[in-house]
Amino acid sequence: MKQLFSRTAVHANLVNNQMFGLIVCIFRLWVINALLLLDLSSAFDTVNHKILLHTLQSLGITGQAYKWFESYIGNRSQIVCINDFKSDSMPVTCGVPQGSVGGPTLFSIYLSGLKSILQRHSVKYHCYADDIQLYVSFPPSQSQALCSIHNLESCVEDICSWLSLYSLKLNCAKSEFLLFGSKVQLDKINVTSFKIADSVIPLSHSCRNLGITFDCTMSMSAHISNISQLVTNRFTHIGYMS
Repeated sequence: MKQLFSRTAVHANLVNNQMFGLIVCIFRLWVINALLLLDLSSAFDTVNHKILLHTLQSLGITGQAYKWFESYIGNRSQIVCINDFKSDSMPVTCGVPQGSVGGPTLFSIYLSGLKSILQRHSVKYHCYADDIQLYVSFPPSQSQALCSIHNLESCVEDICSWLSLYSLKLNCAKSEFLLFGSKVQLDKINVTSFKIADSVIPLSHSCRNLGITFDCTMSMSAHISNISQLVTNRFTHIGYMS
């Protein structure tokens, strides 16, 4: 079964994943890459409408286009139904419609203020909707690792302060921290966790990112194993149906 998923085939399936391409490029520079995957609690439900509309205006969206967004975001209400009981209708003052075409784009616009914080700390990033990925690269030495990760921790502290002003909250329990590099490079440093305020995120050896399982040496063995197991399970279910 695993012969169906050679490294060449896996690479062909991953070309559209931007983070995968970035990490592969960094590998060629013989440096270590620290990746932090941030998770936001109920992100789409807590978007402040007034702040979002103000952000749209600051980006130059005015006139009829602004009125369209204002109408799309506002003038919504909700009720709670339990059996035959219905609550009074209440206006919805926060959140963007999930599952909509415009929802992810509006949330990305809502987070546009993060760009200045990330640039100030020289932290590279990839963001789409509530998927926030931060990464820094450094030579394989303990001093460089501690310095770079400390800078990333300072950046996340500023991000947390910004999020609180925008009615958003970081979910440390679901956030992940990884180091990417060759085994020889990773053996030269001793980093076991990432600290955010009073929370500590332990170092992971693999993570699932946009449907792809990354491992610390980018061997893609974990991703291939997961796909192989998935296909095996599907074939097993087909066998039960025959």
